[in-house]
Amino acid sequence: MSIRLAQWCKNLKTGHRDIDKQHRSLFEMFDSFIMATLKNSGDEKLPSLLEFLVKYSSEHFYYEEQYYRRKNYPKFAHHKKEHEVFTQNLRIIKRKCFKESNSLHVQELNKMLGEWFRNHILQEDLAATRWIEENPSDFYFQPKRLTSKKIAD
Repeated sequence: MSIRLAQWCKNLKTGHRDIDKQHRSLFEMFDSFIMATLKNSGDEKLPSLLEFLVKYSSEHFYYEEQYYRRKNYPKFAHHKKEHEVFTQNLRIIKRKCFKESNSLHVQELNKMLGEWFRNHILQEDLAATRWIEENPSDFYFQPKRLTSKKIAD
């Protein structure tokens, strides 16, 4: 029996199939990273996680922002700003990893991602989902498919 520490569940669904798939891939990557840190091999997995996160944040945030913009989500600017802060913090950690030992930043990245799940996905994304459900639009929007199969699948 394996334990999943960052587990996706139906309560996290936004109702948008592609956004949910993207969020699920983030949870799966984070879970494997947590498991690696518990086995004292997080510093080995850090470069691949950072590479994934850079690509994920670029593509997913663009996709999500286009969707929210077209749905006229009133807190769009705030949501976009949170994406920008996450991306900036990710770049800082990545830059530090090139200068210093990875093991110094494993815990920092774990904390950042944990807070992201709690504060952004569980609160901000789900609040946007509720607003969109309560304010249906006649306009149908299907953002352009992401290029990365790893994230979109």
